[in-house]
Amino acid sequence: MSHPNVLLVHGVGGRRLCRVSLPRGLDVQHCVATDHGTFVVGLSRAVDTRYLVREVNLDGDTVRICAPDEFKLPVHLAVGPFPGDVIVADPSDGRVVVVDSRLRVKRVLLGGSEPRRLMMMPQHGLLYVCELHRVSLWKISQ
Repeated sequence: MSHPNVLLVHGVGGRRLCRVSLPRGLDVQHCVATDHGTFVVGLSRAVDTRYLVREVNLDGDTVRICAPDEFKLPVHLAVGPFPGDVIVADPSDGRVVVVDSRLRVKRVLLGGSEPRRLMMMPQHGLLYVCELHRVSLWKISQ
């Protein structure tokens, strides 16, 4: 059974550490944990569909939102190589974007593509961007 508005956090060995229930009407595509006990979530649907990237706390409450209409379908997120940064893949908008700790767009890394998945290797500053028929490798720097 699918629960598009529930975040399940598991530890080593698959033991469930916590369950975060989001309000009805928020369908999660992907999320990443921050270093300060919250999650940045990319939503496929929201009660207010203009805010599809948001930060939520362990109670499921929204604590921060990205600018309205900034993303169309944020399908995959990755923790960036610099403190507070999150990288967002949005194939519907054809972009890979870095947002800062306040969820403000810091820069567009890639445009005109169809990114599906991201994998960040922060120790080397390398970002793998998986598209439908190719994978590209990017060196991320300040």
